[in-house]
Amino acid sequence: MKLLYSFLFGLVYTFIYVLLAIGLAGGGHGIFIFLAPLFTWILLFPAFFLLTRLDKGFLYRVFFVVIMLTHYALTLIFLKPLFSFDSDPAAMKIWKYYPGYIIFTVAWYLSGQIIMWTLFFLSSKNQRVIK
Repeated sequence: MKLLYSFLFGLVYTFIYVLLAIGLAGGGHGIFIFLAPLFTWILLFPAFFLLTRLDKGFLYRVFFVVIMLTHYALTLIFLKPLFSFDSDPAAMKIWKYYPGYIIFTVAWYLSGQIIMWTLFFLSSKNQRVIK
């Protein structure tokens, strides 16, 4: 059952984020920085699966942390060439007229990450300390 919930969470989280990121890209006339996490999103699917196995052993928790940190590092690498918020008039226009859309997209991404890390820490809290 945990696997089903993890799968559904991953599916809904991914689907809505993709819609938001593509909407902000505006068919080539918008903000592309929200597409950067999508390049490494494939790493989140094993992380969704590992969330169901965290109570099985220490190695699963290590893999989860490595996968998440790799996702963040690669996202930053992909983000660098896309980040031109100051000089991009389309980005400024979207921010001026639709700031809520940008804020909601950021909030959606962060809320999913917070949920994943909260589940990780809650499952790790119940584990024995390795001596």
